[in-house]
Amino acid sequence: MAGVRFLTILRNKFGLLALCAFVLTVSGCYHMRFTPAPLDTVEFVVPKPKEDLFSRAEGLLADDGFSVVRRDPDAGMIETDYHFFYKETGAQQPIEGRDYYYRLRVRLEDAPGGTRVRVEVAALELRTHYVYDENGGINQLTKRYPYENYPSMFDLTLVSRELRRVGQIFRRSLL
Repeated sequence: MAGVRFLTILRNKFGLLALCAFVLTVSGCYHMRFTPAPLDTVEFVVPKPKEDLFSRAEGLLADDGFSVVRRDPDAGMIETDYHFFYKETGAQQPIEGRDYYYRLRVRLEDAPGGTRVRVEVAALELRTHYVYDENGGINQLTKRYPYENYPSMFDLTLVSRELRRVGQIFRRSLL
């Protein structure tokens, strides 16, 4: 009886140890998130009318290397194309690393005392690049991983840091 009990305890300890090893191994590459978490936004009020800020906001995006793909001055909305902002490299990453890209949305809304400026991520994705040999020729493959489908692959602290950086540019320039 004592031998069976000992084996049960030993099996449970090995099971727990295996589970801990699995979690530590997986967490090095993934961020243990099964559903997309809400992404940060930057928001502040500028004591100027929306009409005066729209072209200035568009210019700030262009100055920072963004390409505007959608603009609606009446609604006070600007949306950019995907923009590279970080390359994640390391032992558990593809040789070329993972490239972080995002689309930015800027909203200018009437608010008490002026205009509310809201800077947010409209879309987020990772891109990985692979080079391979096929029939004597070198080919390249780019895989895209949208945040909505692969939330555990993303380090959201990098996204928040980039959004704060862009928000600071807007805050300094528009106030």
